[in-house]
Amino acid sequence: MKFSPGDEVVVVADPLNYGLPLDSHAVLLKVDLNPMDIRRYYIRIPLKREEYWVTETSIGLASEVNAKQADKALREHSINVSLDDIKIDYYN
Repeated sequence: MKFSPGDEVVVVADPLNYGLPLDSHAVLLKVDLNPMDIRRYYIRIPLKREEYWVTETSIGLASEVNAKQADKALREHSINVSLDDIKIDYYN
């Protein structure tokens, strides 16, 4: 089992087209151990005040997702800074 009740998670995908708010924080409430059901995780999204049964691919641990987003932001920032340092004069 990848997640356990009480974990803080982030909605990263919506493969079942529930209209889940992507990048929203949620709390994992229940785990269904039935191997025949694809929707194993019951989450609550506090900002929407709604609960959903979701798949494992729909959510990610908040700490891991936030770390990935921070790395991506730093990488993009360093690329932008590097490109700003390069001055190209197209008119000469």
